[in-house]
Amino acid sequence: MTPSDDAPPDGPPFRTMVLRGVFAHCPICGSGHLYRGLKLRERCPRCGHRFERRNEDGFFLGAYLINLSIALVLLAAILMAYGLSLDGTAPGSGLSWGLAALVVTILGPFITYRSSKTLWAAIELTLHPQDEDEQRNALGWLATPPDAHDRPD
Repeated sequence: MTPSDDAPPDGPPFRTMVLRGVFAHCPICGSGHLYRGLKLRERCPRCGHRFERRNEDGFFLGAYLINLSIALVLLAAILMAYGLSLDGTAPGSGLSWGLAALVVTILGPFITYRSSKTLWAAIELTLHPQDEDEQRNALGWLATPPDAHDRPD
């Protein structure tokens, strides 16, 4: 199997898909408007890509891992800065660093939630490109009338 066999036909390169995922856009077509509040739409409104491709095996577990990792890295950075503040290298008091850690720990996962799901979709799509059935299914979904699914007009 050659590396070109792993790439989706005429699909974007890995870097493009990851950047689209980071900015909460569809990894395949780059379309935005994938969320209603905090709920990810079932499919991309432009290309019909189904985001939760394998529901039965906890598909978005990777997204939760990404989200948790980002929150832990931010918390570790704050704790390191607090450690530096103890010896006078960084400014701030224990209370201000504790408050910053609390805010980052609570708000961080909410802020990165959308990006972590679409980033995971991009990574998973790179690992397991769409097969012909998924592509046909996406095209069939796009061919149905807009009122038959949650696609915006």
